[in-house]
Amino acid sequence: MYFSDAARIRRHLAALAEAVSKSGPENPIVGAARCERIAAAFVERPELHLDFFPHAPDNRRELAALAFHVRNAADRIHVQFHDSSVRAAPGGRQAEMRVTARGTIAFDHRKESMLREFRLEWERTDEGWKISRGETGEAIRHPLTGESGPP
Repeated sequence: MYFSDAARIRRHLAALAEAVSKSGPENPIVGAARCERIAAAFVERPELHLDFFPHAPDNRRELAALAFHVRNAADRIHVQFHDSSVRAAPGGRQAEMRVTARGTIAFDHRKESMLREFRLEWERTDEGWKISRGETGEAIRHPLTGESGPP
């Protein structure tokens, strides 16, 4: 993997964090466009294993709809990714990333925060690097309890 591939993947992840984040009320058309940007970060049929969603979306369209629902219900969302490491698979068409995510969501006068690890697999496509698989890792701080470690 060339350094530029790792840098491209990190830029895509930063753009994803920006698309997910929401600082206050927004026009529904703007919100829908952001959800399309979120979905565009993934391959057409990503494999997602996220313990905070009982039914993970099966394709980009479902992912965009889920993102719209969550973003529409929230007053504010803030996501940042830290401590990423990118490792290439042989052939340079796939890469694995381990990253720590810090997220805050505010809705109905409540605020929940989380700090947890994710493992993302990326695939180089004709459209650029896309997430093909994502799974939650260790929860460093749980959103509801604020405690460290497994629930």
